Amino acid sequence: MHKSVYHLFLSNAGRMGDRIFLRHRRDGRWKGVTWDEHAAAAEAVGLALVRLGVEAGRRVGVVSGSRVEWVFADMGIISVGCATTAGYPSSPARDIAYILAHSECPAVFVENAAQMRKIISELPNLPDIRKIIVFDPEGAPEHPMAVSFEDFLDFGREADEASAAERLRRIDALKPDDTVTIIYTSGTTGPPKGAMLSHANCVFIAETCSNLEFVKESDESLSFLPLAHALERVVFYASMAAGGVINFAESIEKLGDNMKETRPTVLVGVPRVYEKIHERVMANVAESSRFKQKMFYWAVGVGRRAFNLTSRGGRLPARTALKLAVADALVFKKIKAAAGGRIRWIGSGGAPLAPELQYFFCSVGMPLIQAYGLTETAAPAIITPVDAIRIGTVGKRIDGVDVEIAPDGEVIIRGPSVFKGYFKNEEATREAFDRDWFKSGDLGSFDSEGYLSITGRKKDLLITAGGKNISPQNLEHHFSCIPLVSQVVICGDGRKYLTALFTLAEEDLRRFAAERGLKEEAGTPLARRPEVDEFIARGVEEKNKELPPYETVKKFKIIPGEFTIESGEMTPTMKIKRNVIFARYSAEIESMYD
Repeated sequence: MHKSVYHLFLSNAGRMGDRIFLRHRRDGRWKGVTWDEHAAAAEAVGLALVRLGVEAGRRVGVVSGSRVEWVFADMGIISVGCATTAGYPSSPARDIAYILAHSECPAVFVENAAQMRKIISELPNLPDIRKIIVFDPEGAPEHPMAVSFEDFLDFGREADEASAAERLRRIDALKPDDTVTIIYTSGTTGPPKGAMLSHANCVFIAETCSNLEFVKESDESLSFLPLAHALERVVFYASMAAGGVINFAESIEKLGDNMKETRPTVLVGVPRVYEKIHERVMANVAESSRFKQKMFYWAVGVGRRAFNLTSRGGRLPARTALKLAVADALVFKKIKAAAGGRIRWIGSGGAPLAPELQYFFCSVGMPLIQAYGLTETAAPAIITPVDAIRIGTVGKRIDGVDVEIAPDGEVIIRGPSVFKGYFKNEEATREAFDRDWFKSGDLGSFDSEGYLSITGRKKDLLITAGGKNISPQNLEHHFSCIPLVSQVVICGDGRKYLTALFTLAEEDLRRFAAERGLKEEAGTPLARRPEVDEFIARGVEEKNKELPPYETVKKFKIIPGEFTIESGEMTPTMKIKRNVIFARYSAEIESMYD
């Protein structure tokens, strides 16, 4: 095993040389980047950081969507003994400032003028920042700390012999246990925690996925998830280990066009992406003739029967094989063509996947596999074999990683992929482990074949269908500031979006009604008056403006009265009993997802 992610990169760069490694779309066309060009850019970044005086062991921030400059910066950062602190570009300025300040970053790479302005607005809270490097400087304001990425590369290329020697010394000094990245993950309460992943963690997962041929040298992947996401970062490193080609999508909005243009063989996403693709297919079916609709559903039925046989190692009877060939020619080829026509497998992680959604893709000849893991386990600890998919499970243990079920049903994990701990948070690190077992917080069970099913969350952390970890308590506090609102319960685990249940403060509600001449009518409590609903809706709209898109509340319901100890909806210490409320108001919750 290579001793660092950078040495893993160098071994393939030396072998692949002038072969294409990355592609990105610029000026209306796809442009290739060779392994040599990537190596040169990473070297220039590393030299520039050395010249800037960034010491080995420090953290350097990157706040950007996925793009080639992101990975240039990442590889340059880690080559000189530093760690990448990754931030989501969709995050508010205060959240980005928190992770940069907490990880004491002296420099930060940002995507564009919008991200640069976030950093500038928070500079009073960022005492360590000395340099802001902008990938795309168009429209960026002048600032003494700011420099374009191209100018920063030139700064590195102009390094003297002493800086070059220092860079080589740092590369040689890299150790497997050194931190390669800090990924901040939200807990159920309090500020985000910075999970420290080592070179050994990432190299183990990358080489394991490559050795198992989940990614091959002949594969082309399409990267569209943020590289701040542990899953996407590990997929990138795995593709790098295999020597495959990585294409960077322009944006999630252009994913469909980019799939047709790049024709990937491997695609990894979160459930929400596949939900959107499925919704688009079904919308087209609904608009087609009755004959085509019948043909579609017949084909999917044939594909499903064929999948059920082949996934268990069975052979297709000649008659079924013939039907499948017809179904593929008439229906499935068109669906697969929308994804480029070369898909070998597609993968889902980061959130629960609906069994029917998985069945659909497997039935049309696009095997959809699941994986399971967390940021703290360098993403996958469990992966589904492509040729042995079990619908409704997340897969089997990776060789070398121990995954067991604790007596209380919690999934616990240990092995070379488990993280070092939380940065500057020894208490949280201790709480995350039971001896050398990492406690996932998920509940699960293994079947007789060794496939893991996740049955629920031990704690209250929500994971949306888009793969975002959401702390409900933090949002509940946020929305409780709306006038009239007394209590808030955020819903949305495994859903496409967040919703909320509100109770209103009785006295404030009566005052509100009196000021507007509203009276309680028979069968319609004040809390259900449209004027009240409209007032709360405006409050939600305003509070949503302060949040990243994935934390906004899309719909809400007002519950008459308040949650109380007497009603069994609160504990004696005045904490919300979520399971009781979710069960009691299940109809109201489901109505917000119709």
